Amino acid sequence: MTARSTVKKGRTAPRWAWRRSRAAAGGGRTVPALLLALVPALAGGVPGAAPAGAAERGPERSDGRHTAGYDGPLDRWLRDVLGPRPQEGPPRPGPHAGTPEEPGPRALRGASWFPRVNAVSRFAPASPHRTAGAVTYDTEAVPPGALIGVRQWTGPEGTTVRLRVSGAEPGRAYGAHVHTRPCGPEPDSSGPHYQHRPDPDQPSTDPRYANPDNEVWLDFTADGSGDGVAKARQDWNFRPGEARSVVLHEHHTATEDGAAGAAGARLACFTVPFAPRR
Repeated sequence: MTARSTVKKGRTAPRWAWRRSRAAAGGGRTVPALLLALVPALAGGVPGAAPAGAAERGPERSDGRHTAGYDGPLDRWLRDVLGPRPQEGPPRPGPHAGTPEEPGPRALRGASWFPRVNAVSRFAPASPHRTAGAVTYDTEAVPPGALIGVRQWTGPEGTTVRLRVSGAEPGRAYGAHVHTRPCGPEPDSSGPHYQHRPDPDQPSTDPRYANPDNEVWLDFTADGSGDGVAKARQDWNFRPGEARSVVLHEHHTATEDGAAGAAGARLACFTVPFAPRR
């Protein structure tokens, strides 16, 4: 073993000496041009260059975490009205913030709000094979190809939801609410309205429960071009997994006793993964 090791060292020492002398002279930095060209490709492509024929990222990625870098035409359309996504930041609780059971109502005005959902999609006819994204049950009131966008922010003081629709029936009044289940092939698939304080009697028509403070109402009237915008601000946050969609209804929402919360037939639905407070 000793003799063999000695021979090996003797054989390799001149080779390493040759490499050290070549590197000192600058020759060790010579790399074939073909290898330099292949390295970026093997690592995933040249930065800033898209592969030929690459398609734009799909617009139906509803979770804001998945769309943080997306800047396609649908996202720009949403941003035109709803504004840019706010930057996330650490909470900045103010003094006298209260307790989780009794938070101070105005003590956290300076606290950060977090963007939780950035969802945009085109409506398509509902079918047993298509329930994701946006589906329409009335193709005259909500034509296929019409756009819908929803954004949600959460913070210590509650939730803000903004809605934009484009390509709807011009001049029409629509009811719109957050519902408890995802869209499905039938209008009733989305379940009842989400309620912060659930009504023990369902379907809820009691104005003590079916009201814009206890639910999320996003009624709007489309303009002459079929565009409509709505916003709801609540001083509470969604329970995890219980707010799953936005449903467009036949007319604005009623408020009278015995009909509170009613807005006519369900015309269309958009599955949105609303988030609880972070």
